[in-house]
Parts: sequence; C-alpha cells; structure tokens
Amino acid sequence: MEDDPAEEKDEKPVEVVETFSVKQKRLVFAVLVVLNIVVQYDTGALAALLAVKGSSGISKQFGMSNTQKGLLAAVAHLGVTAGCLVSGELLSRYSPRHLLITASVVNTITAFLFSISRSFILLIVCRVLNGFSQSLLIVYAPIWTDEFAPLTSKSTWMALSEA
Repeated sequence: MEDDPAEEKDEKPVEVVETFSVKQKRLVFAVLVVLNIVVQYDTGALAALLAVKGSSGISKQFGMSNTQKGLLAAVAHLGVTAGCLVSGELLSRYSPRHLLITASVVNTITAFLFSISRSFILLIVCRVLNGFSQSLLIVYAPIWTDEFAPLTSKSTWMALSEA
C-alpha cells in the first residue's frame, strides 16, 4: 500500500517541553497577570472615554451617535471572539512565545493607530484587531498556568491569572 500524502499532513509537530525554574515561572506568571490587567483596563478605559461629556471626550471629537459609541465599545469583543476561534489552532501549530510577542506588537500598533486616528472606520478596525490580538493571551494564560503553576498554588495562580 502506498503512503497517502494527506496522512502525513495530519502529523503534529513535536512538542518541546520547556523547563522553568521557580523564579522563571513566577516572572512569566507576573507578566501574564500584568498583561491580563492591561487587557481588562483597555476595555474599561474606552467605555469611560466614550462617556466623557464636553469637548475632551472621544465621542464629541468624532461626533458619534449612541449607536456608534456602542459599536466602538463592542467591536473589540467581536475581535476577541473571532481570535478565540482560531487561537487554539494557532497555539498548537506555532510557538506560543512567538505568537504572544507578535500579538503584543499588533496590540501596541493598533493602540497607537487608534490614538492618532482621524477616522471612525480606522477606530473600528483598530479595535477589532486589538481585540483579536488580545485573544491569544486570553486563551493561553490559563493553559500556561495550568501547565506550569506549582501544584500547591495552582488554584490561586489560576484565580489570579483570570482576575
């Protein structure tokens, strides 16, 4: 019987198990927690900016209707949802470290573009991409915590990583 080339594609890449010292685990965990705080802050900060009245508010600057404000606040969550749908596959195919670095760079670029945007459409695109880039962290943080947290502290670390 001949080998079917389709079967060869189903092979999974060899997993590389990294060993971390306790100090390295704590550092990585702290970084994951801080990044999670930034993600959560990002969502709340925009909602607060949209609610500001007066000439300094973003909604006033762009002349947004209530519908546009709601859309701008919601599209990041749509980006997260779309990103979560593909994050599992991406994390199983590529290095989580490289994906998280790439996601952080994309997140930084989209946040910067959002801050200098003069177009409502660009604001929307930036928020969607920002949410998409955040999804990798949202998916990977609990996986990493479950894998590498000390057994005696696993529940505490899991709670802190999702707080």
